[in-house]
Amino acid sequence: MTVHERTERVVVAYDGDDVSTLALEAAAQYAALSDLLLDVVYVVDAQPLGALAIIPEYIEQARYAGQRVLAQLPEILPPGVRFTTRLKEGDPARQILDEAEGARLLVVGSTTRSVIAGWAMGSVTLHCVLHAPCPVLVVPSLQHQTHRSTSPELVEARQPA
Repeated sequence: MTVHERTERVVVAYDGDDVSTLALEAAAQYAALSDLLLDVVYVVDAQPLGALAIIPEYIEQARYAGQRVLAQLPEILPPGVRFTTRLKEGDPARQILDEAEGARLLVVGSTTRSVIAGWAMGSVTLHCVLHAPCPVLVVPSLQHQTHRSTSPELVEARQPA
């Protein structure tokens, strides 16, 4: 067992887009409040590139893009949040789930509006929710949040003690 596996941590999938930034903010807040390590995972997915994936320059450019995104974290994260970064390559859902082994919490963003749409499109988020080795927090996009009739604070307040 490595030191990484023994450390209490929150894993967040992050690719720099708006939804994953919301997930990063939520994960950082949880990690700070719980005094946990924040483990930020960026996955280079060669599958969408199809035939281009066999051209080394495309994979190298995708890796470089991931490195640039992860390098910006010190400016994005609140001061005092302890974090590590991981740049992985392969199937995003599988890589994220592998990183979530032994974690206290996995945080992922979601742009999908329904379970059926997520299933039909092969949603990484849905796969993580169904197969995660730990609890999962799904952070919806801001657009999706504005369509909800109840704020998260009200939902939380209604739960029995």
